[in-house]
Amino acid sequence: MPTIPVLLLIYQCCIALALLGMAAMTLYNLRRLTKVPLRTSTLANAPFVSVLVPARNEERSIRACVESLLRQAYEHCEVVVLNDNSTDATGDILHDLLVQFPHRLRIINGAELPEGWVGKNWACHQLYEAAGGNILLFTDADTVHKPEMLASTIALMNERSLGCLSVIPHEIMDTTAERMILPFVHISFLAYFPIGAIMTEARLPVGAANGQFMMFRRDIYDHIGGHKALKNNIVEDIFFARRLKSFGHSVFVADASHLVDCRMYTSFSEVFAGFSKNLYPAMSARPAVLALYLLMNTSLFAAPLVFLLAAIASGFYTPAFFFLPLVQLLLAAGIRLMIARRFRMPLVQCLFHPPAALLNMAITINSVLWYYSPSGMQWKGRQYKKT
Repeated sequence: MPTIPVLLLIYQCCIALALLGMAAMTLYNLRRLTKVPLRTSTLANAPFVSVLVPARNEERSIRACVESLLRQAYEHCEVVVLNDNSTDATGDILHDLLVQFPHRLRIINGAELPEGWVGKNWACHQLYEAAGGNILLFTDADTVHKPEMLASTIALMNERSLGCLSVIPHEIMDTTAERMILPFVHISFLAYFPIGAIMTEARLPVGAANGQFMMFRRDIYDHIGGHKALKNNIVEDIFFARRLKSFGHSVFVADASHLVDCRMYTSFSEVFAGFSKNLYPAMSARPAVLALYLLMNTSLFAAPLVFLLAAIASGFYTPAFFFLPLVQLLLAAGIRLMIARRFRMPLVQCLFHPPAALLNMAITINSVLWYYSPSGMQWKGRQYKKT
């Protein structure tokens, strides 16, 4: 029977191999990931696009977002913003914009949230009902778009005959919490499975899309039931991707970090609350998936630092306690570095992956507590109880 040191050595080798595989998968996916080609003019026979923005208490970002959409080089479009019962200055800012751009902007005042709906999905459903376009672009109020965005993404939709396009923007990260946690979104998309399978393989029970930017052909959106089909789902983007695959369609995810900027959160409290809202529901609230996720974060990302510090403290410089954990830490940092270089993230965050993993696990546990609490998930002054 193998001794404990031998078993530990085998364990450390397995973890190192797993991380090496993840690094290889990340490199493979980054090379396969399409970057939206830059287009500066509207296509001939260009489709009419409805750009749809749900906005609830977005006074910090709504002006920059809407102005960027109204200044698109693509002229065959409308911009429709829904003020979702905002209690801050969002409504006043939208009124000012309407005065400034009366011919290209429409403002809708959202109806009260019905029972059984998540706020964003209800807002998007109302926007869909008001939209006149053959192409529907749902984009968040915390995004800012380069003037070439619409021309470029519509050209890609046309060239690839896509039914749904979602993009990875440039995520602006100015606080430590943002730099620690936001790259986990990219890791989950790029490090575990081939992106082609994630986007198209219905038998793979995962999906990837970014709710900050989802562009649909209207007939595809109608076929899958739109936001109404996911009315009580708080992570609608992931489940849109899964639903598209189950209906025989797919969502094409591309790199638009040169065309779209996003400041998702601006503080530790926003990061903690925002990811707490999403993490456990994104696992379909399945305890087995939760356990696997926590185990992987612990063994792959957090434990190597514990072994390394223990070796330094004790002077026990063996392969199992020092050299293999060091390799594991370098591989994890390498995964973050590849992603950071591609998406223009601060490189320094690559050095803080182990504590970031611990923070990510704390957020995950909080997500579970929120999900099962009597008050449910909390976001933007609303509470969503589990169903």
